[in-house]
Amino acid sequence: MDARLTTEVTQPQVCLAARDLSAFSLLVEDLHTELGENWGELTLVETNSFLGTADACDMKLLIVAADEDDRSDMAQVEQVIAKAQRIGLPTLLVAEDLTDLEIYQLTHCGATPHMEYPLQEGDLAISLAEIAPDLAQPLGRTAQKGDVFAVQGIAGGAGSSTLAVNLARELSALNTGTVCLIDLDVQFGSIGMELGLHPSEAVLDLLFDAEIVDQDWMTGILQSVGPNLSVLTAPADVIPLDSISPHGLIRLLAMAQTQFDYVVVDMPKSFSEWTHVVFDWADTIYCPVIPSKKASALVDRFRQTCLGEGLPLEKMRFIANRASKTAVADIERLSIAAGQPVSLVLPDGGAQVGSSESFAPMSAIEPRNALGQEICKLAQSLSERRVMAA
Repeated sequence: MDARLTTEVTQPQVCLAARDLSAFSLLVEDLHTELGENWGELTLVETNSFLGTADACDMKLLIVAADEDDRSDMAQVEQVIAKAQRIGLPTLLVAEDLTDLEIYQLTHCGATPHMEYPLQEGDLAISLAEIAPDLAQPLGRTAQKGDVFAVQGIAGGAGSSTLAVNLARELSALNTGTVCLIDLDVQFGSIGMELGLHPSEAVLDLLFDAEIVDQDWMTGILQSVGPNLSVLTAPADVIPLDSISPHGLIRLLAMAQTQFDYVVVDMPKSFSEWTHVVFDWADTIYCPVIPSKKASALVDRFRQTCLGEGLPLEKMRFIANRASKTAVADIERLSIAAGQPVSLVLPDGGAQVGSSESFAPMSAIEPRNALGQEICKLAQSLSERRVMAA
């Protein structure tokens, strides 16, 4: 197909832009497969002119493909990406043999984290599901899109894993949908121990072959905890955080989101190169912290880091965990440091927290436990929000 955007055919919603379009023939084939006729192609010069027209505002996605031959005029590639950003057009960068510095410069202009050319099978479908879900075919139509909740502890001992486990339990007990709980703390994750499950080596698969992530793989590696809850535990061995590629993690999240109504992700305490992936994918990011002067300083540092890294602070909800009735001043300091009001105050749950390996939620085992009651209320509000959005 040579569906030029300058023809009289129906306006495509995706544009492929490259200095030499023939150099990316495999990408063209992928676009055929995923989008049919709903895309067009232009050179970089033509794209630069097109982005100044009214038709460009109706586009859903710009894909910019660049390789080492673009080095002599990288400013032209940057100009196209920056122009797309100014009109609010999402831009996906496909790069071949570019240096890390060149990729950084292009993403700094406004492109999303890049994909390496030639693309692996399924890469384009996953990126479309993330950037332009209404255009995506394979991932978008196989199942209803699930809600994704990330739990990011600000410091060790803040109760992030406890919150993730009990939120997943409460959601599953509501019987309003299936739940997938993923322990991404691949170094010291404790979710498996809290639920009495075996460590999983599935994450290690992502180190060697990201393409292994498919429906059969997901079915095989998840452990069932009750009728509605499936869990991916952390491995037994400590592995470097940067060993997991963003590509493999995207495939994992996309597959979980298409198979489950709720996905709860327990994050490691340290940032890695794929923190962006989870935060961008998540609908809401819960950040539990134990209120204190020290915690407020850590939250301020966390917020400044997020601002510097371009992480979505608007999705974050800060939670004061194990808060006493006299912690009013600490919670106020925490709100100031977070730049937003604390969204939830959780009491100390006592010895009952983490003591049960049953799939039953805390609110069912100990109905009078104040922590269990609050997490149950949170799960109910998330379920009601999903029903209203349907």
